[in-house]
Amino acid sequence: MTAYPPVEVTLPWLVLDGKATTASLLMTSRERKALSRNYFNSYLWRPALGRAGVPDLRENGCHACDTSTPAPRCMKARRSRR
Repeated sequence: MTAYPPVEVTLPWLVLDGKATTASLLMTSRERKALSRNYFNSYLWRPALGRAGVPDLRENGCHACDTSTPAPRCMKARRSRR
């Protein structure tokens, strides 16, 4: 973490106009901003799981809902993806 220290970013919480919340990010875009979850999942996370031999299955915990999605909608979204 000395070579690549966390970057503080401030973003709205839960909804687009939500309370501004600051967090320290260990991984950022090349512009040192928050990563797009779609980019991260498609081009970083899932390929890394595949190279490590970890199956991309819900049963082993390789899924999650975006923290901006309220829990009931999150669960509905999970069910609709099956």
